Amino acid sequence: MSEIRISYSRHAQERKTQKGIHDNEVKRTIQKGAKKIQDDNKIIASFSDLKIVYKIKNNVHYIITIID
Repeated sequence: MSEIRISYSRHAQERKTQKGIHDNEVKRTIQKGAKKIQDDNKIIASFSDLKIVYKIKNNVHYIITIID
């Protein structure tokens, strides 16, 4: 898996901790998931049972929320 840089909003970090989701699952969803781009430059990546909503800022994937 190629290295990508990620950063989490407070909300996304809380969701990740509550649901026991590992950073590798987030990265895999971003890399392999089906993507849908919203008008406000948000990207929704879906892979398996996980959805990640994020934006890319300065080559960092800023995770806004995690939906399972």
